[in-house]
Amino acid sequence: MCPPADTFISLVKKKYKFQREIVNKQLDTGPSLSDTQIKGVNGVLTDESQKISELVHQLRSLMSVSQ
Repeated sequence: MCPPADTFISLVKKKYKFQREIVNKQLDTGPSLSDTQIKGVNGVLTDESQKISELVHQLRSLMSVSQ
């Protein structure tokens, strides 16, 4: 039995938020990064955020089809 889609979505969002906090802490405490490195990290986080949004959208559409 699958957990409800909303439960899965909230778990994914929590994991993503946790990863983002780790990266932010590394940026705060680590050696100072150049602007290009910071842009690179932010670009990766933005890409991941877009992937998660697409997965959530696909999951919701699958759930609506299966009902």
